[in-house]
Amino acid sequence: MSRNRARTPTTSRLGRMIGIFLLVNMLPLGVGGWLLFRHLRGDLPPIELPEGSTFNLQALAACLLALILVASLSLPVAHRIVKRVEAALRWARDGLLLRNRRAFFPALLGLPFLALSWIVAALVRLVLLLLALALILLTILFVARLFEPDLLQTQVDAVLKWRPGS
Repeated sequence: MSRNRARTPTTSRLGRMIGIFLLVNMLPLGVGGWLLFRHLRGDLPPIELPEGSTFNLQALAACLLALILVASLSLPVAHRIVKRVEAALRWARDGLLLRNRRAFFPALLGLPFLALSWIVAALVRLVLLLLALALILLTILFVARLFEPDLLQTQVDAVLKWRPGS
């Protein structure tokens, strides 16, 4: 069995994956629509947010937007680049081990550059992962601050006043 054939999902497995994907994406929309319908009918009382929550709402929106951009655009691209560089390193290893005799000299010349590019790409991927985790924690913090505005106020003020190099 070829390698590509082993990776392609069967029809039943593909249908199940599509069903799970639709369920995961439709469930929050359905719950949101149900809550909106109940609110419009007057069954749900409006949520009372404390005064001065506009900064927390703006920060929450910015964190969610940055998280969506990092998780959906930057991180997959960085991961794909690391995988391609790893494939090139495997090719170079095969050339140096004389499994592919025509690739010996190109692999010998390109190996330092491939190794350096793998290190840089892996570091970028790690930084993006850490950024995504920090954005998740900030999102949780600002959601909590919507209901308790004084939560970690001194720490947030210290971070907002901090300037690099001072």
